[in-house]
Amino acid sequence: MVKVGVAVIDERDKTAKTWAPLVRELERAIPEKNFVIVPFDYAEADALLKDGGLSFILAGPTYYVDFERRHGISRLATLVRSSTAGPLTSLGGVVAVRSDRKDLTRPEDLKKKRIAATGELALGGWLSQLREFALIDFAAGEQLVVQRYNTYSDAIFAVLNDKADAAFVRTGIIEDMIKDGRAAPSALRVLRFSTAPIGFPLEISTRSYPEWAFAKTLRAPDDLAKRVALTLLSIPATSALKESAGVVGFTVPLDYAPVHELLRSQSMGPYAGLHGDDVRNMLVDHAAWVALVTLLVLVLISALFYQAWSNRGLVETHAQMLRLRGDFERTVAQRTRDLEAEIERRKQSDLERSIESAKVKESLVKTVKAVALTVEMRDPYMSGHQQSVAQLASQIGIEMHLAQDLIDALYLAGLVHDIGMIYVPSEITNRPGPLSEIEFEIVKDHPRIGHEIMSSVDLPWPIADIVLNHHRRLDGSGYPKDIDTDISLEARILGVADVVVAMMSHRPYRPVLGIDKIIAEISQGRGTKFDPEVVDACVKVLNARGDAV
Repeated sequence: MVKVGVAVIDERDKTAKTWAPLVRELERAIPEKNFVIVPFDYAEADALLKDGGLSFILAGPTYYVDFERRHGISRLATLVRSSTAGPLTSLGGVVAVRSDRKDLTRPEDLKKKRIAATGELALGGWLSQLREFALIDFAAGEQLVVQRYNTYSDAIFAVLNDKADAAFVRTGIIEDMIKDGRAAPSALRVLRFSTAPIGFPLEISTRSYPEWAFAKTLRAPDDLAKRVALTLLSIPATSALKESAGVVGFTVPLDYAPVHELLRSQSMGPYAGLHGDDVRNMLVDHAAWVALVTLLVLVLISALFYQAWSNRGLVETHAQMLRLRGDFERTVAQRTRDLEAEIERRKQSDLERSIESAKVKESLVKTVKAVALTVEMRDPYMSGHQQSVAQLASQIGIEMHLAQDLIDALYLAGLVHDIGMIYVPSEITNRPGPLSEIEFEIVKDHPRIGHEIMSSVDLPWPIADIVLNHHRRLDGSGYPKDIDTDISLEARILGVADVVVAMMSHRPYRPVLGIDKIIAEISQGRGTKFDPEVVDACVKVLNARGDAV
C-alpha cells in the first residue's frame, strides 16, 4: 500500500473524498500499486513522516518548505488550480474590506482594527500579509485585533456582517464566493500593498507564491517516484479532480525559494527560534566551528576577488553583451512600432500590402530570434546550441535542394526548438553532470511544452509541429511517446542536426566528439532512427565544413 499524505483544510473525511480522483488517476497509470489518501494536520505531520509510512506528501507551500528542511522530502510537481481567471500555479494573500468603509483605503489604516483570519500557518490567509506589514514597519501582531475563523468564507462573512473590519484570505476566495452567489460583486474592496504583482488575474494584496507541492519522502523508491511524477504531469485538465478539488492538473515543480524567504522573515517553520539570544548562544556553543567557517569564507571571498580581478576583461565583455542585448531589444521594439505605422499608412494598396506582409514576416523572424536569445541566456550550457542547430539544419535543407520556404522554417524552428526548456527548473538545466531518471523524465516534456508555446504564436511556418517532433525517431524511439502522426521531413532534419550539434558541444561530464565519431554515430542509425536521405546530406555538409560548428 502506498500512502499519500494530504494536508487537511476543512474536515478530515472531506479531504479523503476530495482527493479520491487523484488515487484513481495514480492506480490507472500504476495498476500494480494500491494508493490511499492519509489526511493529516500540522500537529501530527512529524510523527507520520518519521514512522507513519508516508511515501508521498501533497501540502501547501509553507508545509512543504518546513518538511523539506526537516524531513528531506523533495518536490515532484506543483499543483495547477482552477480559477475563474483560468489555470493558476501561484497564490497570494488578500486583504478584503467592505466597499462602504471609506475610512479604510490603505493597509496602514487597519491599525487597532478587527481582523478575521484563519490559521497562523496559512500562507495566503495570514503569513503573506504579515510579511508585507513588516516591510512597512507595521507591527501586525501588536496593532491588529485578530479573530480566528475555521474557513476563509467564514472570515469574509464576518466582514460582510460587520463582525470584523477586514478579512485575510487567499487569492480566489472572493471570486469563488461571487460566482457561487455568496457575496455581491460590489460588496467588497481589496487593499493592496506596493509589492502586489501587476497583471495577476485575481484580486491580490501581497506578492505571489507557488501553489501546493506534491513531494516524495525518503521512503519512496526512485523508480516509483518517477512513475508518479509522470502520471501527475499527464493528468488532463478535464479529469474528475477539477470537480472535486478545483484542480486542473500538475506542472513541473516550481521554485519555492520565496516561501523559504517568507518563513525566514517571520522566524517560523524550520526557521523558528533563529533570532536574538538563540543565535548568540549557538555562536558561543560552536565558537570553534564558527571560526573555521569564517576563515573558509574569507579564503573563498579572497579567491573570488582574485578571480574577478583576473577576469575583469570577461566582466567587461559580459557588460557589453548586456548593453548590446538592450540595444537589440530596443531596436526590435522600434522596428515593430515603425512596422505598425507603415501598415496603417499603406493598407489600401495591394502593392503596399505585399510590402507590409514581407515586413511582418521579417518582424516575426526577429521576434523568434529574440525569444531564442532569452532561452539561451538562461542556460550557460545551451548558449549557442540553438543557433548552431538552426545553421546546420538549414545547410542540410540546402544540400537536399529544399524550397526556400522550408529552409526558412528549418532555421527558425532550430532557433526555438528547445524553448520548452525554459519551464524546466534551473537546478536541473544547470547541473554539471548526467541527470537522474526523474530529472530526465521532466526534461523529456520540453518538446510538448515548446509546442504549446509556439502554437500560441501565429506564424506562416509549421514551427510548433517541428518543435514537438524533433526528438521522435523513425523506429518509434525518442519522445514524446503518445503521438501517432508521421514525423515531418523538417522534424527529421532538425532531429539529426540537434544530435550532431550536441555531440560537437562540450559538456562537463564528457569531451567533444571528433567529426569521424559523429559521422559514425549517425550513420549507425541511418534507416532505423534517422532518415537515410537526411543522414547522407548531413554527412556531406559535415565533410565540407570540417569540424566547424
